[in-house]
Amino acid sequence: MATLKYWLWLSTRKGLRPEHMDRLLEHFGTPEAAYFADPAEYGLLEGLPQAPGPSGPPPWVAPAAAALLSAMLLAALTALSAVLLHNKKKRARARRKGSFRL
Repeated sequence: MATLKYWLWLSTRKGLRPEHMDRLLEHFGTPEAAYFADPAEYGLLEGLPQAPGPSGPPPWVAPAAAALLSAMLLAALTALSAVLLHNKKKRARARRKGSFRL
């Protein structure tokens, strides 16, 4: 979950296309390494629309905000899996009774 914020950062860079992201990941290895890279390193990569390095940390990089984001994401995924499991059990009961409807 700790690397999620760097994936979010990389995937939300304005003007950064998928092929640019591929180039960055090939060069830096991880979104976190790209985030903390020296801006001069971005000059080594040709064809990027702009240097995607941070101009100061985004507000959600703060540890408290990152922890909150992780907790919210975990809660959302837990709720979603509970709903999906409930629906799966409901469909199975309906099939056994012969009254299955979508």
